Amino acid sequence: GVGVFSNNDLTLISDGSIDVSNAGNAFGLAGYADFGDSTVTNNGAIYAYSTNGTAAGVVAVSNYGDTSAYNNGDIEAYSFTGDAYGMVSYSPYGDAIANNEGSIYAHSFIGDATGILAFAQYGDVTVTNGTYADITAYTFGGNATGINAQSYTGDVTVVNDGSISADSVNLYAIGINAQSVYGAV
Repeated sequence: GVGVFSNNDLTLISDGSIDVSNAGNAFGLAGYADFGDSTVTNNGAIYAYSTNGTAAGVVAVSNYGDTSAYNNGDIEAYSFTGDAYGMVSYSPYGDAIANNEGSIYAHSFIGDATGILAFAQYGDVTVTNGTYADITAYTFGGNATGINAQSYTGDVTVVNDGSISADSVNLYAIGINAQSVYGAV
């Protein structure tokens, strides 16, 4: 996969194909900014496969800045024993944005499968699944969630104009999970 680390702002864009497989964690396109904003965009095709770890297609993480994860292409994330995420936008102290205008498929055999995870502990969370976009989360042994958007003190907004499918054979399946302890949902 492609991973970029920065103390400041970072922008990561992929217009091509990324194919990564690993016994441990497998991340297709990942950007980590410690103090700045992290913006990660997929315009191509990403395939991430993990045997025993976490598989994720697009990952945008920042400790103290905002995170933005965008998908305009195709993402497939598979994990056999671990969790599978199509897109992750994660910022403890900033805002988290995730926007899907393409196709996301997250599949785990034993672990959880999540199409989009967006989390901001103290900031706002905004997730959009576009008109022609689709999200599929499937697992045999874990929980399946199409969109998981959470904040502790911030507001959470989820807009779905597309298609979401969540299927778990043995545990819970949730299309959209939007939560905030002290903010508006």
